[in-house]
Amino acid sequence: MLSWLRSQSAPGQTAAGLYGSIVTHARETSFYLAGGVPDTMEGRFGLIGVHMFLALERIRLEGDRGQEVARALLEAFMTDMDDNMREIGIGDTVVPRRVKKAAAALQEHLAAYRGAVAAPDDRALTDLLARYVYVAGDSGQPARLAAFMRRAAPHLNAQTWEALTAGTLSFPPFA
Repeated sequence: MLSWLRSQSAPGQTAAGLYGSIVTHARETSFYLAGGVPDTMEGRFGLIGVHMFLALERIRLEGDRGQEVARALLEAFMTDMDDNMREIGIGDTVVPRRVKKAAAALQEHLAAYRGAVAAPDDRALTDLLARYVYVAGDSGQPARLAAFMRRAAPHLNAQTWEALTAGTLSFPPFA
């Protein structure tokens, strides 16, 4: 109920647009068909996490002026998790605990990705993607997703702050 009020603030409106861009791109079929991301709740969550990481890293470049938007973007993620859990029938008493768990998992992924992208090669990043997106054991193409992340970072960094605050975020194609 309060998400409606938050979404009316400038950072909330910006975050809603950015989060929409993130989810739309994370649902592109090329990730699932060509990239082998499992079309499961875990695979979709992992792919949204990758896109959240990329977006938050771009916003982080803005320093202090980006912090409120980053916080609102994380709130948009948590609201979406809450909505989706309720939609699939998870009981009201369990949803807050599951949302908290999803938020903690996202924070873990973000911190791990930050360390991995700083590494000189893609081994650590590929290993993380295999664990977080491809859910260990699934065949997929984590190296190809790592290459996408490497391409996406400069693509996002080239986007202006004005475009971001307008709520638009453009990702390169996965191919």
